[in-house]
Parts: sequence; C-alpha cells; structure tokens
Amino acid sequence: MPTTNRQKRSRRMAPKCDAMLVGFGRAEFVEFTPVFVEVGSRAGARNAQLVQRATDIDWPAALKASQHRHHARVNPPPPLPPSS
Repeated sequence: MPTTNRQKRSRRMAPKCDAMLVGFGRAEFVEFTPVFVEVGSRAGARNAQLVQRATDIDWPAALKASQHRHHARVNPPPPLPPSS
C-alpha cells in the first residue's frame, strides 16, 4: 500500500528533520496528509506542519525548531508576491 510506504519513509526521515512540512494539493490526498504530520511528530521531527501553500507555513515554529537543534539564527525567506 503506497500510504504505508510513505509513512515508513516519513518515520525514517523525521528524526533528521528540524521542520517537516507536509504539503498537499490534490483533494484525494487531503484525507491522508494529516497522518504524515502525526507520524513525523511521533518519529522525532521537532516541528511538523500541514501546509497547502507557502503562506501556510508557521515560520516562527519552524525556526524555533531549527534554532533549538543548531543554535543558529535562520531567517525565513521573503514573502511571496500576491497571487494573480
């Protein structure tokens, strides 16, 4: 089952991640995508978020997770231009 394989990969990847951003774009995956956030959080990602677009990212939380691990200052990217 593809979802099971992705969950296994998420579990292996999560401990290596400061922030795990789970994106979705196709409606049929919306039902399963929150599972990957939960899997990432439980497997050790310091911050796991479900996002559909870049503006959904909680940058303060992601940066806090990164600074906690690396003790470095990281700046978020500049804001995206408004959509047409």
